Amino acid sequence: MTVKDSKRSSSLQARQGTWFGLPHYGLRVALTPWCVFVAGLLIDWKLSFVGAVFTSLFVLSPNPVPKQYAIRLIISSYVYMLGAWCLFAVIKPYSGVTFLLVFVAVCLSYYILVTRKDILTVVMALLGALLIPLQMRSDPGVAWELALWLPHNLVIAWLVSCLMFKLFPGVAQPEGSDKKEEPVFDAQRRWLRLSLAFLPFVAFAFITDNVNAFTLTYLAVQVTQFAASHNHGPNMIKEAMLGNIAGGVMAVCLYEMTVIAPFLPLVILLLLVAYGSLSKSLLLGNTLAPTSMTAFTVVCGVSFGPLMNDAEGKILLRISAAMGYIFIAMAILDRYLPDKLTAKV
Repeated sequence: MTVKDSKRSSSLQARQGTWFGLPHYGLRVALTPWCVFVAGLLIDWKLSFVGAVFTSLFVLSPNPVPKQYAIRLIISSYVYMLGAWCLFAVIKPYSGVTFLLVFVAVCLSYYILVTRKDILTVVMALLGALLIPLQMRSDPGVAWELALWLPHNLVIAWLVSCLMFKLFPGVAQPEGSDKKEEPVFDAQRRWLRLSLAFLPFVAFAFITDNVNAFTLTYLAVQVTQFAASHNHGPNMIKEAMLGNIAGGVMAVCLYEMTVIAPFLPLVILLLLVAYGSLSKSLLLGNTLAPTSMTAFTVVCGVSFGPLMNDAEGKILLRISAAMGYIFIAMAILDRYLPDKLTAKV
């Protein structure tokens, strides 16, 4: 599953099934993350908002994730997270070695991304390479909870998305339908561009210790979308920035309303309205909707969640500043190291 799937999905929704006149695709996109988020609020398991983000990634595609791929992804996520925790716990006293290993892990993750286009596997690798060592420096106990609960939430997300595909099934598409001729970019050049854009920010985060671990990891995950796209020039990054701001502002408004009226049924209703409006925007072809949904879920989750509690305005400003950095970095690279087309085999 790639970002291209989510971009095609809005054009496919007209051919999906309906329920009382509502398209199955829209219902899946709105209800799946909402159900996981609300269940997390009620049951209070760790990092439930991450499960909501994962479910969004699963259901943005018009078809369910293949079972074999999902099982392989889940096993890989446990290996990445627990392995990262063990490794960085051992080398915690050696900051230079930690810094070098993080650099190597990020570079390898992006190389796998540009050659295989497997976004979800690379996202889990980046979570292990960035989130675990940064949290290990401040609180190994929190790092351990992250190492356990990130894969747990991936399992929950997959199971819930499977259930939603049963309740609101899609329509199988003919082989080769909706395929467009897209340019093929040189993988080595794209890998170099991503590394040059993101690694200085990683260095700044580790040297100054002024970057929140979730902000750094969120930015890394956003950058993965550029590699899977046929274009990641200034226009796409502008859309990503606007999508993050729009979703974050929605989350801040919702949070402030719940502070004024702290009534759980109201929170659940407001979340449903928010996810419904984002789903409607996606169905209408709004290119900002997928990024807005991710940003909305993350900012809401960090604001409501007890494990990584943070001021909602602060996390929004951090994400916006990080996206601004990436916009400037990619603009410079577009000027001096542009993408290079490669001949199709």
